[in-house]
Order: sequence, then structure tokens, then C-alpha cells
Amino acid sequence: MAHRLPWWRPAAGGVALCLICLGMLLLACAGHLELPLPQRLVRPGLMVVGTAFVCRALIPNVYVGFFKSLRTTRWARYDTRLYSPLFLLLGVLIIWQAAR
Repeated sequence: MAHRLPWWRPAAGGVALCLICLGMLLLACAGHLELPLPQRLVRPGLMVVGTAFVCRALIPNVYVGFFKSLRTTRWARYDTRLYSPLFLLLGVLIIWQAAR
């Protein structure tokens, strides 16, 4: 399968880089890290990311989320049991941290 997806490694690297940036924003929001970014941009940025995570879990879609229409694949089972609850929890916690 991996030979059919030659872009999976750069995509995984991009996801990892985005998660590192998200962690840095959360640390900056909590006051544990000083970033060369105004604090007035950190909180709204976190709100946007948290809202996107919650929307990914809750908005009906064909392939992802709790209300997806395609449910018979292995990915769909993992998404229902693992990924969507994780995105919902992370989204709520990110929004909560940004609102504090």
C-alpha cells in the first residue's frame, strides 16, 4: 500500500511539525514559553485550532467524524473508536486552555 502513496512521509512530517507548533502555542498560552508572537494572536489561534478539531469530530462527513456515512472500512472503525474521540477531547481541551 505504501508504494501507492509516495507522499505519505512528507505528509506525516507536516502533521508532526503542526503538532509541535500547536504544543508550542499551548505552552506560550500557559506562560511556560516565550514566543516572538503577540499574546493577542496566540489565544485566537488556539481557538481556531480547537474549533477545527471539534468540527472534524462532529460535522457529518463521508470518511471522518462520529456521523460519517462510510462505516465499513478498517479506517472507519479506527476513526469511530479512536481518532474522533481523540480529536473531540483535544479540541475541547485546547479551547478550554485558550479561554482561561
